[in-house]
Amino acid sequence: MVEEIARACGADVNVGRRLHQKGLWELRIRQMLQGEKRTPRDMVVTPADLWNALVSQYAVSGLTYRRAEEKAKRLAARGVIERPISRSTFHNFVTRRASPTRTIMFAVLAVSDVPQEEWPQWESAWRIARMEIVRQAARDGSPAAREYLGREPERLLKPYGIPWND
Repeated sequence: MVEEIARACGADVNVGRRLHQKGLWELRIRQMLQGEKRTPRDMVVTPADLWNALVSQYAVSGLTYRRAEEKAKRLAARGVIERPISRSTFHNFVTRRASPTRTIMFAVLAVSDVPQEEWPQWESAWRIARMEIVRQAARDGSPAAREYLGREPERLLKPYGIPWND
């Protein structure tokens, strides 16, 4: 809808999208500060939202990169996460040099002491963010993304509440 309004007004669609996302993120932060319980799925629409939410979880933990690495090793040894994550990976993630892969996301959640019963909500949010990357590529004209989404858009997008318009 934001894109349609921007086009109708003759404004830059990308600027409209960024301002809309900034406003949504500020609203979500305000709601969290007011004590409303928000799930990750409510907070995440774009990959940047997912990154911000995960970095916030990590920041609240107060762990240094070294302590996060040590904790990740212990958790991997117990089978809580797939594999240990190095401190340089944590650093690259927090400083936005590495995008949030599923493995990194679960490691961040584990070291940040997010309860495992909340992890499926985070995985759903991760999938929403990943689909936004594909949708953006399709909007920008990527034939591979258009073909991928054109196969079964209902199956791919509907479970995540993502509308798809050609």
